[in-house]
Amino acid sequence: MKGYPGIMFEAWPGSIEVAGDTAVMRSYTSEVYDQNGTTMRDRGCYEDTCVKVDGTWLFKTRSFRNIHRQHAPKGY
Repeated sequence: MKGYPGIMFEAWPGSIEVAGDTAVMRSYTSEVYDQNGTTMRDRGCYEDTCVKVDGTWLFKTRSFRNIHRQHAPKGY
């Protein structure tokens, strides 16, 4: 994460649907970080597919979509 020094990252589950050893999940994120003297505020959504292998849940696929980005002068 060298490109995102000082990042603050939060995530919240939106939905989790389990069917046997497979799960489909959606999580929403909020990120705040500085980039070239500008404070960036991003909101996004992860869409994940997980599988249970030997009793442990693992990610099979993951995609990310940026929902909103706000730019503000540093210190805003």
